[in-house]
Amino acid sequence: MMSGRFNKIEELLYTCDTQFLAQRIVLVEILKSEETGMEDREAGIKDQLKLIAQLEMAKGIEEDAMLNMTLKAIEIVNIADMATEKDSLEQAVDVLLGKKAELDATEDSL
Repeated sequence: MMSGRFNKIEELLYTCDTQFLAQRIVLVEILKSEETGMEDREAGIKDQLKLIAQLEMAKGIEEDAMLNMTLKAIEIVNIADMATEKDSLEQAVDVLLGKKAELDATEDSL
Protein backbone atom coordinates (compact mmCIF):
# COMPACT_ATOMS: atom_id res chain seq x y z
CA MET A 1 0.00 0.00 0.00
CA MET A 2 2.85 2.34 0.74
CA SER A 3 4.40 1.70 -2.60
CA GLY A 4 1.08 2.64 -4.25
CA ARG A 5 1.08 5.93 -2.40
CA PHE A 6 4.70 6.55 -3.33
CA ASN A 7 3.89 5.87 -6.97
CA LYS A 8 0.95 8.26 -6.79
CA ILE A 9 3.11 10.94 -5.11
CA GLU A 10 5.85 10.36 -7.68
CA GLU A 11 3.33 10.76 -10.53
CA LEU A 12 1.99 13.97 -8.97
CA LEU A 13 5.51 15.36 -8.53
CA TYR A 14 6.36 14.46 -12.11
CA THR A 15 3.18 16.17 -13.33
CA CYS A 16 4.01 19.27 -11.25
CA ASP A 17 7.57 19.33 -12.59
CA THR A 18 6.41 19.08 -16.20
CA GLN A 19 3.89 21.89 -15.65
CA PHE A 20 6.53 24.08 -13.98
CA LEU A 21 8.91 23.33 -16.85
CA ALA A 22 6.27 24.34 -19.39
CA GLN A 23 5.63 27.57 -17.46
CA ARG A 24 9.34 28.30 -17.28
CA ILE A 25 9.70 27.75 -21.02
CA VAL A 26 6.86 30.20 -21.64
CA LEU A 27 8.44 32.76 -19.28
CA VAL A 28 11.84 32.39 -20.94
CA GLU A 29 10.24 32.89 -24.36
CA ILE A 30 8.48 36.03 -23.09
CA LEU A 31 11.73 37.39 -21.67
CA LYS A 32 13.56 36.67 -24.91
CA SER A 33 10.88 38.40 -26.98
CA GLU A 34 10.93 41.41 -24.61
CA GLU A 35 14.71 41.55 -24.86
CA THR A 36 14.55 41.39 -28.65
CA GLY A 37 11.85 44.03 -28.63
CA MET A 38 14.06 46.28 -26.52
CA GLU A 39 16.95 45.77 -28.92
CA ASP A 40 14.67 46.58 -31.85
CA ARG A 41 13.43 49.75 -30.12
CA GLU A 42 16.99 50.68 -29.21
CA ALA A 43 18.08 50.22 -32.83
CA GLY A 44 15.12 52.33 -33.97
CA ILE A 45 16.08 55.11 -31.57
CA LYS A 46 19.70 54.97 -32.77
CA ASP A 47 18.50 55.24 -36.38
CA GLN A 48 16.32 58.23 -35.50
CA LEU A 49 19.22 59.95 -33.72
CA LYS A 50 21.45 59.27 -36.72
CA LEU A 51 18.84 60.79 -39.05
CA ILE A 52 18.48 63.83 -36.77
CA ALA A 53 22.26 64.33 -36.80
CA GLN A 54 22.34 64.08 -40.60
CA LEU A 55 19.51 66.59 -40.93
CA GLU A 56 21.23 68.97 -38.49
CA MET A 57 24.44 68.72 -40.51
CA ALA A 58 22.54 69.40 -43.74
CA LYS A 59 20.81 72.31 -42.03
CA GLY A 60 24.20 73.66 -40.94
CA ILE A 61 25.53 73.38 -44.50
CA GLU A 62 22.48 75.22 -45.83
CA GLU A 63 22.86 77.91 -43.16
CA ASP A 64 26.54 78.32 -44.07
CA ALA A 65 25.64 78.67 -47.76
CA MET A 66 22.98 81.27 -46.92
CA LEU A 67 25.46 83.17 -44.74
CA ASN A 68 28.02 83.16 -47.57
CA MET A 69 25.40 84.45 -50.00
CA THR A 70 24.43 87.19 -47.53
CA LEU A 71 28.07 88.20 -47.09
CA LYS A 72 28.55 88.33 -50.86
CA ALA A 73 25.45 90.49 -51.20
CA ILE A 74 26.80 92.85 -48.51
CA GLU A 75 30.14 92.99 -50.34
CA ILE A 76 28.36 93.85 -53.60
CA VAL A 77 26.40 96.61 -51.85
CA ASN A 78 29.61 97.94 -50.29
CA ILE A 79 31.35 97.91 -53.66
CA ALA A 80 28.41 99.76 -55.21
CA ASP A 81 28.51 102.29 -52.35
CA MET A 82 32.24 102.78 -52.87
CA ALA A 83 31.70 103.29 -56.61
CA THR A 84 29.03 105.90 -55.89
CA GLU A 85 31.31 107.60 -53.37
CA LYS A 86 34.19 107.55 -55.91
CA ASP A 87 31.97 109.21 -58.52
CA SER A 88 30.88 111.79 -55.97
CA LEU A 89 34.51 112.49 -54.98
CA GLU A 90 35.56 112.76 -58.62
CA GLN A 91 32.79 115.32 -59.20
CA ALA A 92 33.92 117.26 -56.11
CA VAL A 93 37.51 117.19 -57.41
CA ASP A 94 36.33 118.46 -60.80
CA VAL A 95 34.42 121.29 -59.08
CA LEU A 96 37.46 122.16 -56.96
CA LEU A 97 39.75 122.02 -59.99
CA GLY A 98 37.36 124.38 -61.77
CA LYS A 99 37.42 126.79 -58.81
CA LYS A 100 41.22 126.56 -58.67
CA ALA A 101 41.43 127.35 -62.34
CA GLU A 102 39.18 130.38 -61.78
CA LEU A 103 41.31 131.51 -58.83
CA ASP A 104 44.49 131.00 -60.84
CA ALA A 105 42.99 133.01 -63.70
CA THR A 106 41.94 135.76 -61.28
CA GLU A 107 45.40 135.77 -59.72
CA ASP A 108 47.07 135.96 -63.12
CA SER A 109 44.88 138.89 -64.13
CA LEU A 110 45.90 140.87 -61.05
